[in-house]
Amino acid sequence: FDEGKGIFFANMGHLHKPVTKENWFTETKTDLFSHHTMKLESHVVDAFREGEGPGVLGRMLDILERHGHAVGATAVNSRVHIIDGSPTTGRLPDVISTNGVLKMFERSYLKGETDQQLRAFLKLLHAETDD
Repeated sequence: FDEGKGIFFANMGHLHKPVTKENWFTETKTDLFSHHTMKLESHVVDAFREGEGPGVLGRMLDILERHGHAVGATAVNSRVHIIDGSPTTGRLPDVISTNGVLKMFERSYLKGETDQQLRAFLKLLHAETDD
């Protein structure tokens, strides 16, 4: 570096302590060259697993919740570790599909129907079922 031939790379992987090119293999706890492992570690951001939950954003939500804020997490297509908090909160993220929300019914009651037709439809929708 002092000769002007060095370069710094930021955010290249997860290390739980400083290592050298001579001892990195024996001194590291994670698989440094595994994309899957590095992705998981970037979501967790807890090298020593000292946090209450697996995800860094989930732990932030836990702290906000403890201070009286209403919090929630939303994921796209599947749950990810980064938004999971402490299991003791019972808070699970909402998972939304990239295809949008599912339709409850195919009927379009907003196009040209009268109030009475809408009322009858809502009455059917909220009717009690016979079991």
